Amino acid sequence: MSGFEKQSWNYNLLCEIVPIRDMVKTQLFGLGGNYHSSSLLCFIVDLPPGFALQLLETQKDSESHYIVITLNKCLEYCEMLELQGASVVISGMLAEKDLVEALNLLSCRQVTRDRRESSLTPTEIRFLYLISKGLTNQQIEQICSTTPQYIRNATSRILSKLQITHRSEAILYFWGHLSNYNSNPDELDEDI
Repeated sequence: MSGFEKQSWNYNLLCEIVPIRDMVKTQLFGLGGNYHSSSLLCFIVDLPPGFALQLLETQKDSESHYIVITLNKCLEYCEMLELQGASVVISGMLAEKDLVEALNLLSCRQVTRDRRESSLTPTEIRFLYLISKGLTNQQIEQICSTTPQYIRNATSRILSKLQITHRSEAILYFWGHLSNYNSNPDELDEDI
């Protein structure tokens, strides 16, 4: 399967349901995993449903790498988990091959969390903020005293940098990742 079976590695596991937690620990042990509560690799079992999302919303530790195991197969829910910081989401019934695949995927990403927002310029963050307030291009154009083409180009750059395709995704991204960008978001309006 993978190198994870042949070497020892540490992980943390967060699960509210003890029998499920024990089952996952057994599977991870079979792959060479050793439970360690301070490990930066953290598995979250999404039981009861919504547990992982609530937990990720409170976890702002950029050092940790979260693999979420959920029975929820809803694509939007899985995307929300990723927007909240999950590095990998395993959706559906848990099998050993899924764990190996998740570990390999995380390894391929060189165990780094997605920091797409760091590529946005301050001006792009301000534009994203205005988009997140539900403003149209015309309204943003008036606020920023710029041209329609400039607004379209800026919006396209933001979507491209964030690797998303729709304004609605940009709004979710802003409120999930950048809403703490400024202690008083209304000050962003003043900077434009």
